[in-house]
Amino acid sequence: MSAYVHVAQELAHIGRMISQLERMAPKDLCGPTTSVISPTYWRARIEELATGLPPVFEPQVRALLVRLDALSESRRTHDARHQASVEFTLTRQRAAHA
Repeated sequence: MSAYVHVAQELAHIGRMISQLERMAPKDLCGPTTSVISPTYWRARIEELATGLPPVFEPQVRALLVRLDALSESRRTHDARHQASVEFTLTRQRAAHA
């Protein structure tokens, strides 16, 4: 099998996995996690594959990285909102018991 065929298959696999992550509800990301649900893991896989690739793969690599950026930003926003909600609830509980 050509090395380029392998890379194309790997990039397609990564694209499918990113699609799965995009469909996961934020509540599914709470609690114990594994590395495969981390955008950082998939970014590292892409960067490893992208080393020395011919230019024909660049658009696909860039598109996957853009999707990971959006996914990471979405998770940061969700985490910040969740943290603010927890802090608000704790503040109200403390005030009620004071």
